[in-house]
Amino acid sequence: MTNKIEVFRPVWEEDNQANSCYNCGTKFTFTKRRHHCRLCGNIFCNTCSSYRITASHLGYHNAVRCCKECYQLEKEGIEAKSNLKEAMQTNFHQTLKALGIENEELQISDYNLLFEKLANTKEPLDQEIAAKAISYLSFDEQNHWILVKNVYLTQINFVLQNSENKKIFDKIKLTVLNLSMNKQFQPRLVRAVGFQPFIDLLSEDTEKFKLLALTSLADFLRLNEYIAEKLLSSDCVSALVNADFPFGANQYLDRALSIFLYSVSDFKRGLEELDTHNAAGLIITLLVNSELMDIKLNAAHVLHLLADHPRSRKLIIKKDGMNVMKNNAINTESGKLVRLSCRILAKISIEIPESFIQNQGISALISLLRSKHQSDKALAELIIPQLFTELENSPMWLKPKGLKWLVRLIKSDFPLIQKHAALIMVSQAASNENKIHLVCAGVLIPLTELAMSDNEQVRLAAKCARGMLLL
Repeated sequence: MTNKIEVFRPVWEEDNQANSCYNCGTKFTFTKRRHHCRLCGNIFCNTCSSYRITASHLGYHNAVRCCKECYQLEKEGIEAKSNLKEAMQTNFHQTLKALGIENEELQISDYNLLFEKLANTKEPLDQEIAAKAISYLSFDEQNHWILVKNVYLTQINFVLQNSENKKIFDKIKLTVLNLSMNKQFQPRLVRAVGFQPFIDLLSEDTEKFKLLALTSLADFLRLNEYIAEKLLSSDCVSALVNADFPFGANQYLDRALSIFLYSVSDFKRGLEELDTHNAAGLIITLLVNSELMDIKLNAAHVLHLLADHPRSRKLIIKKDGMNVMKNNAINTESGKLVRLSCRILAKISIEIPESFIQNQGISALISLLRSKHQSDKALAELIIPQLFTELENSPMWLKPKGLKWLVRLIKSDFPLIQKHAALIMVSQAASNENKIHLVCAGVLIPLTELAMSDNEQVRLAAKCARGMLLL
C-alpha cells in the first residue's frame, strides 16, 4: 500500500506516440528531442519544457522540468499559499492577544489554554476566537506535532460532533484538513476523527474545501488496507457522486478528483462502490470537460475498469459514452488514451450490438487486435465471437455502411474476423433479396480468395458463404 505513490503521478505519454511538440507543433527529429513535462506527462520540445519548479504533492521535492502551463498553475498555487500565510500571521497575533496570550513563541501552557477555551461552551465568543487561533496554527506544519496530541484531537472531535456554531465548526474543519496534509500524522488523525469530516466537505460550495478533502481521502486509501476498507465501507463514493463539481473550471480540483477516483478503483470494493453508485456519469463528465491529459487518462482508466460491470456499461451508453470514446479514439494524439477508448468501446458494444456497426465499434476491435499489448488482443478475441454471433442476423449488415464493413472484414488480416464475417454472410444469404445486396457489394471475389486460405475454419466458412450466395 505504501509503495503506490507513483500511481498518482501523471501518466507519461509514450515516446512513439508523439511526433511533434504538444504545445508548438514542432516536429521531432534526431536533434530535436522529446521531453516530458513531469507535471502533466505530455511531450514537448526543449523550448516549451524549459521551465523548472518543485511539486512536492507529486513527490518532486527538487525543481523538475515542466511546460509553461503547468509552471504557471503551480506558481499561482505557491504564491497564493505564501500570501495567505503572511496575512494570517498578522491576524494570528491579534487573535492570541484577545485571549490574553502575549507570547510570540507559544508554550505548551498556551496550547492548553487555547483548547480549554475551545471546550468552554459557556463562553461562545472565546470559543470562537480559540477555534480561529487553532486553525491559524494548523497552517504551519511545525505546529502539527503538538496539535495531534491525543488530548487535543479528542477535543477537536468533540467540537466536530457537537458544535452548532458554524464559524467554530468551519474553523475546526479547516484545522483537520490542514493536519491531514501531513502524511506523518494521518493514521492518528483518522483514528481520532474518522472520515466523516472529510466526506461532509465534498458537499461544500467552497472549492478549496473540496480540493483538500479529495486529496486527504486519496492519501487515506494508501495508508493501509484496513483504513482503505473502512473508508470504502463509508458513504464516501455516494457523497462524491452527489457532490457538485465545477468541471473544467478548476484544474487542481479536476486533478484531485481524478486521482481519488483512480485510487478508489485500485480496490475491488472500490470498483463495486463506483458501480453501485453510478459513478460512470461523473467520470464521463470529467473526461469530457478536462483539457489536461493526465486527468483524461485517469478518468479513462477508471471507466475502462467499470466497463466490466453491466450496470456501468448501460450508464456509459446512456451518458453518450459511445460518442465520447469514439471522439477520443479518433481525435486525440495520446496513444494510451486511444487504447483505453478502444477497450471501453469494445466492452460497451456488448450492450448495444446494433449500434456497434455505426459507432466505430468494429474499428476499436481491429485496433485492439493490432495492438502490441497481448491483453488488448485477448480482450478483442474474447468479445468478437460473442458479438458477431449475436449480430449474424442483424439487418444492419444490409445497409450501405454495413455492406462496406462486411467487405472490409472479409479482406482483413485477421482469421478470427474473416471467419465470423463469412458466417454472417451465410446467415444473411438465407433470402434471395439479401443475396442480391451482398453480391452487388462485391463480396464474391474476396470470398473466393478466402476459400483458399491456409486457416481451415476460415476456408470452410468462406466456402459455405460462397456456396449460399451462388445457389
